[in-house]
Amino acid sequence: MEPLKKKHLTRPEAAAYVGYAVQTLANKHVNGSGPPCRRVSGGARGGHVLYDIEDLDLWVKTNGAHCQSAISDQRRERPLKLQRAA
Repeated sequence: MEPLKKKHLTRPEAAAYVGYAVQTLANKHVNGSGPPCRRVSGGARGGHVLYDIEDLDLWVKTNGAHCQSAISDQRRERPLKLQRAA
């Protein structure tokens, strides 16, 4: 039997997956610039927002690389600016 693969991520998991802070991903949802998501009803707190991993992958491809490893690589490639001592 094959191990079960997770298909949907919670907002904190999705934010980590694409390299954004949770609040940034929430803001992108509100202004319509974020990846597609689904609200799952549940209890008095109003439910949870779930992101399909395939939707996240497509969103990252079409909106540029935002994952932390890509950002770190870009920072390493930039030349260092040295400041002169006073």
